[in-house]
Amino acid sequence: MDNSLRINKQNIIKFHRIGSLIILRDFNNVIKYIEDEYFSKEVFEHKYYTAADNFVFRMDITGLTYSSIYKMACRDLEKEDFVQYLLGLKIIIVKLKGNQRYTYYDRDDIKGVLNYIEEEYSLSGLNKEEKDILDIVDDQTIKDKIVGFEELKFETYVQGSTISIYKRDNDMNEKFYEGELKSAVNKGIIYHYIVEVDHYINLDISSTVHYDWVFLAKLLSLYYATEKKPWSSDMTRDMLRIYYGIMGCCELQKFEEIIYQITTVNLKMVIKKNSRQMYQTKSEEISEVINYLINVYSLHMDERYIVYIKDFLVILEGLDQLEKVNTVKGWLERIS
Repeated sequence: MDNSLRINKQNIIKFHRIGSLIILRDFNNVIKYIEDEYFSKEVFEHKYYTAADNFVFRMDITGLTYSSIYKMACRDLEKEDFVQYLLGLKIIIVKLKGNQRYTYYDRDDIKGVLNYIEEEYSLSGLNKEEKDILDIVDDQTIKDKIVGFEELKFETYVQGSTISIYKRDNDMNEKFYEGELKSAVNKGIIYHYIVEVDHYINLDISSTVHYDWVFLAKLLSLYYATEKKPWSSDMTRDMLRIYYGIMGCCELQKFEEIIYQITTVNLKMVIKKNSRQMYQTKSEEISEVINYLINVYSLHMDERYIVYIKDFLVILEGLDQLEKVNTVKGWLERIS
């Protein structure tokens, strides 16, 4: 085997490992593995490292999603464009150290790249587990945990960036947040605002009030509405984390009404996106939405969510997903 091909195959294997760690949300080991394999020693020419540093420190990389970076890095690696490949890895590290959360579709898109790598280069992948439509999120895995990075400890989180444009004062009320929401949409940088609110909440999570959480929920909803990507299990977890945050700030009746409003807005967006055919309707998305509703119902047993579940179940049945339909029908019978 040609030496250059051998070196590139080694990098393909390493790149596949990085993607696997990203999917597992193993944030610390993503950083450690990339640094150990590429930055603790110079694997490429020194000028490549200088170019990567110059770009990262001069440009705002917040708008780059992890999945877009990973896709570009895959393309660059196959072309043996090691300057751009190294830059992609550098950006992933900087974004993680900057506490910039994954978007709701990052892991799903990266799984697609990994599937391609595994087929193209005959690599073994992660164990592919079938998603259970009745996957109920354990509240201990997200409740009172770091927003966007539930797997981290707060001590680890604060070692990264916690700088936010928001400061705790008396002017940050619901009217203020409505203005911020309009700014995020008008500027077309909703994700940037999500990162800012993450930092703001996590830096002093015990001092948050319900409209801090509602603002974050609205940002996530609008981000979903503007992306040509389907609802995902990560979006469900992100929303549930917010719901638990709201729960800790409100009395029960107010909490129930707030999350009902958020949930119904999200469902309207799902329907609207599909009616506009922003992407081909897939049974996976409908399954994810039903799972989201099942989780919300489990959080507080409001019969209004059962009506929505049954409506989406009709859609799923039309998509010839009888096994999932029967599973949900069985669950409905058990709770009735």
